[in-house]
Amino acid sequence: MKFEIQYFPNISFFSSLKSEDLIIEKHENYQKGGLRNKCTILSANGLMNLSIPLKKGKNSKQNILDVKISYDYDWQKHHWMSIKSAYGKSSFFVDYENLIEKLVLKKYEFLFDFNLNIIENLKTPLCIPNELKFSQVFEKELFDKKEKNTFKIYNQVFSERFEFQENLSIIDLLFNMGPESNLYL
Repeated sequence: MKFEIQYFPNISFFSSLKSEDLIIEKHENYQKGGLRNKCTILSANGLMNLSIPLKKGKNSKQNILDVKISYDYDWQKHHWMSIKSAYGKSSFFVDYENLIEKLVLKKYEFLFDFNLNIIENLKTPLCIPNELKFSQVFEKELFDKKEKNTFKIYNQVFSERFEFQENLSIIDLLFNMGPESNLYL
């Protein structure tokens, strides 16, 4: 399956990577509305989107490799505090806290490089040895995020308040299932 590069990718992304059925599209033009600069976590108030601000000039004609991150305000600190607030009481927060904080706070000029660093660094705790594969040419067909998948239920931090939220950012799975995350994938 072909996926867009994602910020703290969702569970489907890593499930496909584990099964060696994932190709990252690197020849596309940036498009708003995808997961290229956004991830979804579960907070005390429900679903929360964390979005990376981008520098002016991003548009549908700009190659994804050329999209630059804006550091006009400290969004990284905001994202880290949101993640810490949402998952601080999860079963495996202390096990992955340092790694996730380091990934969130590292600065990169380009969005693609920032996301790629996250993906590469999450392969180890997820026990995924597979190398990343990239598209050689642009192909319009990407994995349909609306495609219905069956996700097994696992215990989420706010399960007493909300029904199971499927296919969130991989950090939801890591903080809640820890080393068993690989078995879930």
